[in-house]
Formats: sequence, C-alpha cells, structure tokens
Amino acid sequence: MTDSAALPVWDSVGDDTLSRAGEAADFLQGFCPPGADPVWSASAFAWKLGPANPAGPGFLSLGLCEDKVVATTSITLKRLWIDGREVIGGEIGDTYTAAAFRRGGQPRHLAAGNSDAKAYVNRSIFGRLVSETSGRAHKAGIGIIYGTPNANSMPGYVKRLGFHEMRGHVNANFLRPSLGNLARRAGLAALPVAELDRLATWIGRTIAQVLTPGMSVEEITHPGDDIDGLWHQLRGGLDFAPVRDSRWFQHRFLDHPLVHYRLLALRRRGRLQAVAVIRRFVTVSGRPFCYVADWLAPADRRVLMRVLAEAAWRDSGGTDGVLLWAGADSVAASAARASLFLRRPASPIILAGTPAGLDLLAGRPCVDFTLAASDNV
Repeated sequence: MTDSAALPVWDSVGDDTLSRAGEAADFLQGFCPPGADPVWSASAFAWKLGPANPAGPGFLSLGLCEDKVVATTSITLKRLWIDGREVIGGEIGDTYTAAAFRRGGQPRHLAAGNSDAKAYVNRSIFGRLVSETSGRAHKAGIGIIYGTPNANSMPGYVKRLGFHEMRGHVNANFLRPSLGNLARRAGLAALPVAELDRLATWIGRTIAQVLTPGMSVEEITHPGDDIDGLWHQLRGGLDFAPVRDSRWFQHRFLDHPLVHYRLLALRRRGRLQAVAVIRRFVTVSGRPFCYVADWLAPADRRVLMRVLAEAAWRDSGGTDGVLLWAGADSVAASAARASLFLRRPASPIILAGTPAGLDLLAGRPCVDFTLAASDNV
C-alpha cells in the first residue's frame, strides 16, 4: 500500500493576474518536441486571457509542487452566438499535468466545501484545477463553458466533473491527404509527388472556379466593415457559434502573437461572399499540415468547395494534407466529401452542466464549430 507521506504534495493556485504565465507557458511548451510549432508563451496567455481579449479577461489555474508548475488549466472567454443573441462564454483548455502527478501526489489542502479525502477533486490535480477554474468562471457570471478534450481527459470531465458531451452535434475531422503522404505510406516516395500534388490542387481549384463563376479571391490583412455585414446576414438560425464579426477576425487571427494566419476574402461583383482562414502547422509528431481554421460562408456547397480548393492551392504545398473540422451533417461536410476529404474520428465537444449549458444540450442545436472555435489551432 502506498505511503501517503512519501507522495509529493501539490497546491492549487488561481493566477488570473497571469503573474506566472511565463512559467506556465514553459511547462506547457515542454510537452512539444523540438521542431513542433510553438503553442504557448507568456504573450499568448496575455493575448487570450488578458484584457486585450474582446470578450474579457479569462482564468488561469496552476498546480504547484515545491513552487514549480506541474499542472495547468485555463478558461478563455469567447463572444458566442447562442439562440439568437450574443453572450460571453468560455472555453476550458490547457489541461496538462506532469506525468508524476497524473496518478500520484496529494493536495496540501482539501478542496473548499469538500472534506472527503477520497473525492475526485481531492485526489486528482486535474480534477481540482478544472473544478476551481470553472467555479471562478461561474461566479463571474459565465454560464456556458465548453471544451474539446482528448481521450485522456474526456472521462474525467464527463464522469467526475459534471460536464456533458454534446451529442446533438458530431464534430467531425476531415483530412485530404497529400499525394506525398499517400506515396510514403505506399512505399512509392520516389514518384514526383510534389508536381503531382500541385497538379491535383490546380485541377480541384479549376473545378471550384467553374462552379463559382464570377467569384474572385484575394488575401486580406485587415477585416473590413463588410465582414460585419456578412456576419449579420448569416448568423440567423445558429444556436451555438463564435461571433464571427470583424473583431473576431482581428483578435483571433491577425493579433495572434505566435501564429501567422492568412485571411482570404471571396467576392462576387465586389460584394463579399465568404471569408476563410488558413495556416500551416507542424504537429507534435513533426508532420506539417495546412489547416482550414475557420470560415464565414453561406450554407452553399459550391462556395465552400471554393474555400477548400483555395486553401489547398495556396497553402498545402509540401504538407501532409489539408485538415478541418465541420459538423458531420453540415453543408461544409458535404463540400469536404465532394472535395475528396476523408472523414476521421470525431473530436467531441463538451459543455459544463450549468443551467445554460443544459438548456443548450436539451435540443438539437444548430452548431457552427470549426478548428478556430477552439484554441487547438
């Protein structure tokens, strides 16, 4: 039997002032191998959790052992469109724990309001940080808290911490692998795959151009007022989505301190029809991909096929393929399939069991959720 006196002792600390954000970023970046794109930094925490966020300052919790960061959790505030109105919600994430504390360690103090030493929040540093961070957000009036957990953290959220999976919406992953990716898997790397990839993306773009006559595409560096008009036009009928107005595109993408995003404007006769966001990303396994991070577009399969074709043409060269998230039954998913994307396992969305969260879960909400609706990309 384990001697509790020999277990390392941890403390849970709220750091909403971000005084130790640099230490948290160093801890988190330690999970990324050399060569992977940077994900965390003190400036990135200030960008999403500080007052520059149009939705407001967020919440950061740290697990400390001997005054060193051994676990983290954050809630980033988001302007959300819920049932026909704008509300401030939050995304829970950055839930990382040092290996030695995933099944080991003991808290210096029991959780406030819970004197049961066997309770999950008194045994799990992950559980404690999620519970305390969510609690501070609830007290601040945040009624909707969502997340996109991985397979490791999903059971803790839904079985122990009062979160619920959104089952009325399947958040599907789609991948169109590059020919180079396929050739390597088939042992045919000697083929001129770069040239073949370029030809394939040119053919796909040409087909999409034929399907969208009169539509032009340009890269933009400033979100104009016409994005606000397009958002007001398209937001009707949505039950759960980020508020995709000009402030969203400016802060979420153009102001990001670590990532270079490319914004594409699709116009017909000078009138804005759609906006798309793309970026390159090198994963923790060292594989480069082109991500279609976000789009603001009508539910028109041809327009969305043009979005995907332009993304592939402009930013997929030398990558292992093009990736995106879309609702499994959405028009975007149909456009992805028509553009030769393959569906991969879904990434679940969870909601905290608050009254507002349970109301949203009770129906079959119309959800418009992309990679950029999370902090994953």
